[in-house]
Amino acid sequence: MALGSGERVGPNWVLVSGLICALTGVVAACAPSGPLVIPFQPPREPITGLDVVQAGETEFSGNVGAAVTPNIGSDQGWTVEPWDPSLLAPPWSLGLNHGLERLELRVLVGQHFLARQGSVGVGYRLPSAGKWDFIADAALAASRYQSRFEVPRDDYVDTAGGYVEPSDNPSFTARDPGWYAYAYWIMAPSLRARAVWRPNPQLSVPLAVRVAHSRTGFGYGLLDFEQEQENYVELSAGAIWSLSETCLSVGAGVHATVHPYPTVLTNVSLSCDVDWKALRR
Repeated sequence: MALGSGERVGPNWVLVSGLICALTGVVAACAPSGPLVIPFQPPREPITGLDVVQAGETEFSGNVGAAVTPNIGSDQGWTVEPWDPSLLAPPWSLGLNHGLERLELRVLVGQHFLARQGSVGVGYRLPSAGKWDFIADAALAASRYQSRFEVPRDDYVDTAGGYVEPSDNPSFTARDPGWYAYAYWIMAPSLRARAVWRPNPQLSVPLAVRVAHSRTGFGYGLLDFEQEQENYVELSAGAIWSLSETCLSVGAGVHATVHPYPTVLTNVSLSCDVDWKALRR
């Protein structure tokens, strides 16, 4: 990921410190960094939304989660937090999936730091192999963000040492001092492969790998070099238990981002499957 200053930043924990500065406005601790431009990955699917959607079936699903991230430069291992550090917001999502023969129509909304994301997609059920089902799907996620930033007068910035020095931030040197409003869309197409193992009628074990490309654009107030893009690779795994004599299923699992930085988002979800064919009978 990167901030909009034109500098590339690597690991997620560096980005988080920049987001906290932007949120809290602690100028003494954080120098101005220009516009905040972040190409987030698509919203995470509820674990119960990763199973097979049968023809004529509609599935409503939702989830809440917590994040597990490595403590870089510390001997404390991993940290568990009630939010996703890459989002700085409680991670949740709601999904609606409908089956049409071998096709799935998929709609997903989720919350992240900048705004709510929306995603639409389509899946195709491939031939099964014993207790294994295979599905390939594609989706497009989008969200919009708007804010403003200040270019310091005389192109000087405060530093932690208490003195001032000229800034080489290209977002500042390309503009006159003052406040600037900006906005952009985040567009993130993705491809995913899912495999679902069903050892018995009540239990499903979904596995998935998703590749996404996220980029910013289609807004105002930003220069070309301030637009950002990022590729994401995410692995998902979990278990889903169907409650007998009800439409409900409960699931738990993880979404592990393996590129460009390591993050594990735990996931507890609930879904209700409505079989319209059975209701008509």
